[in-house]
Amino acid sequence: MLEAKPLPAKDPKGIAGKMGEIVEVGADGFAVVCADGRIKVTRVQADGPKLAAGEFATNAKLTTGTRFS
Repeated sequence: MLEAKPLPAKDPKGIAGKMGEIVEVGADGFAVVCADGRIKVTRVQADGPKLAAGEFATNAKLTTGTRFS
């Protein structure tokens, strides 16, 4: 992960998902559940060049329900 934006939960019930689970994937990035809500990942640098997170999600075939450990 290179750039991300916190999306704090107003209510713990509003988090919806398990820690590390991808709950949203879109052209502008993907959202992952964390302890305080979610984070919206917008740019990624894995083993290569920096990519927009939406492009990375497409290339890596990330889908909702995928979990990072």
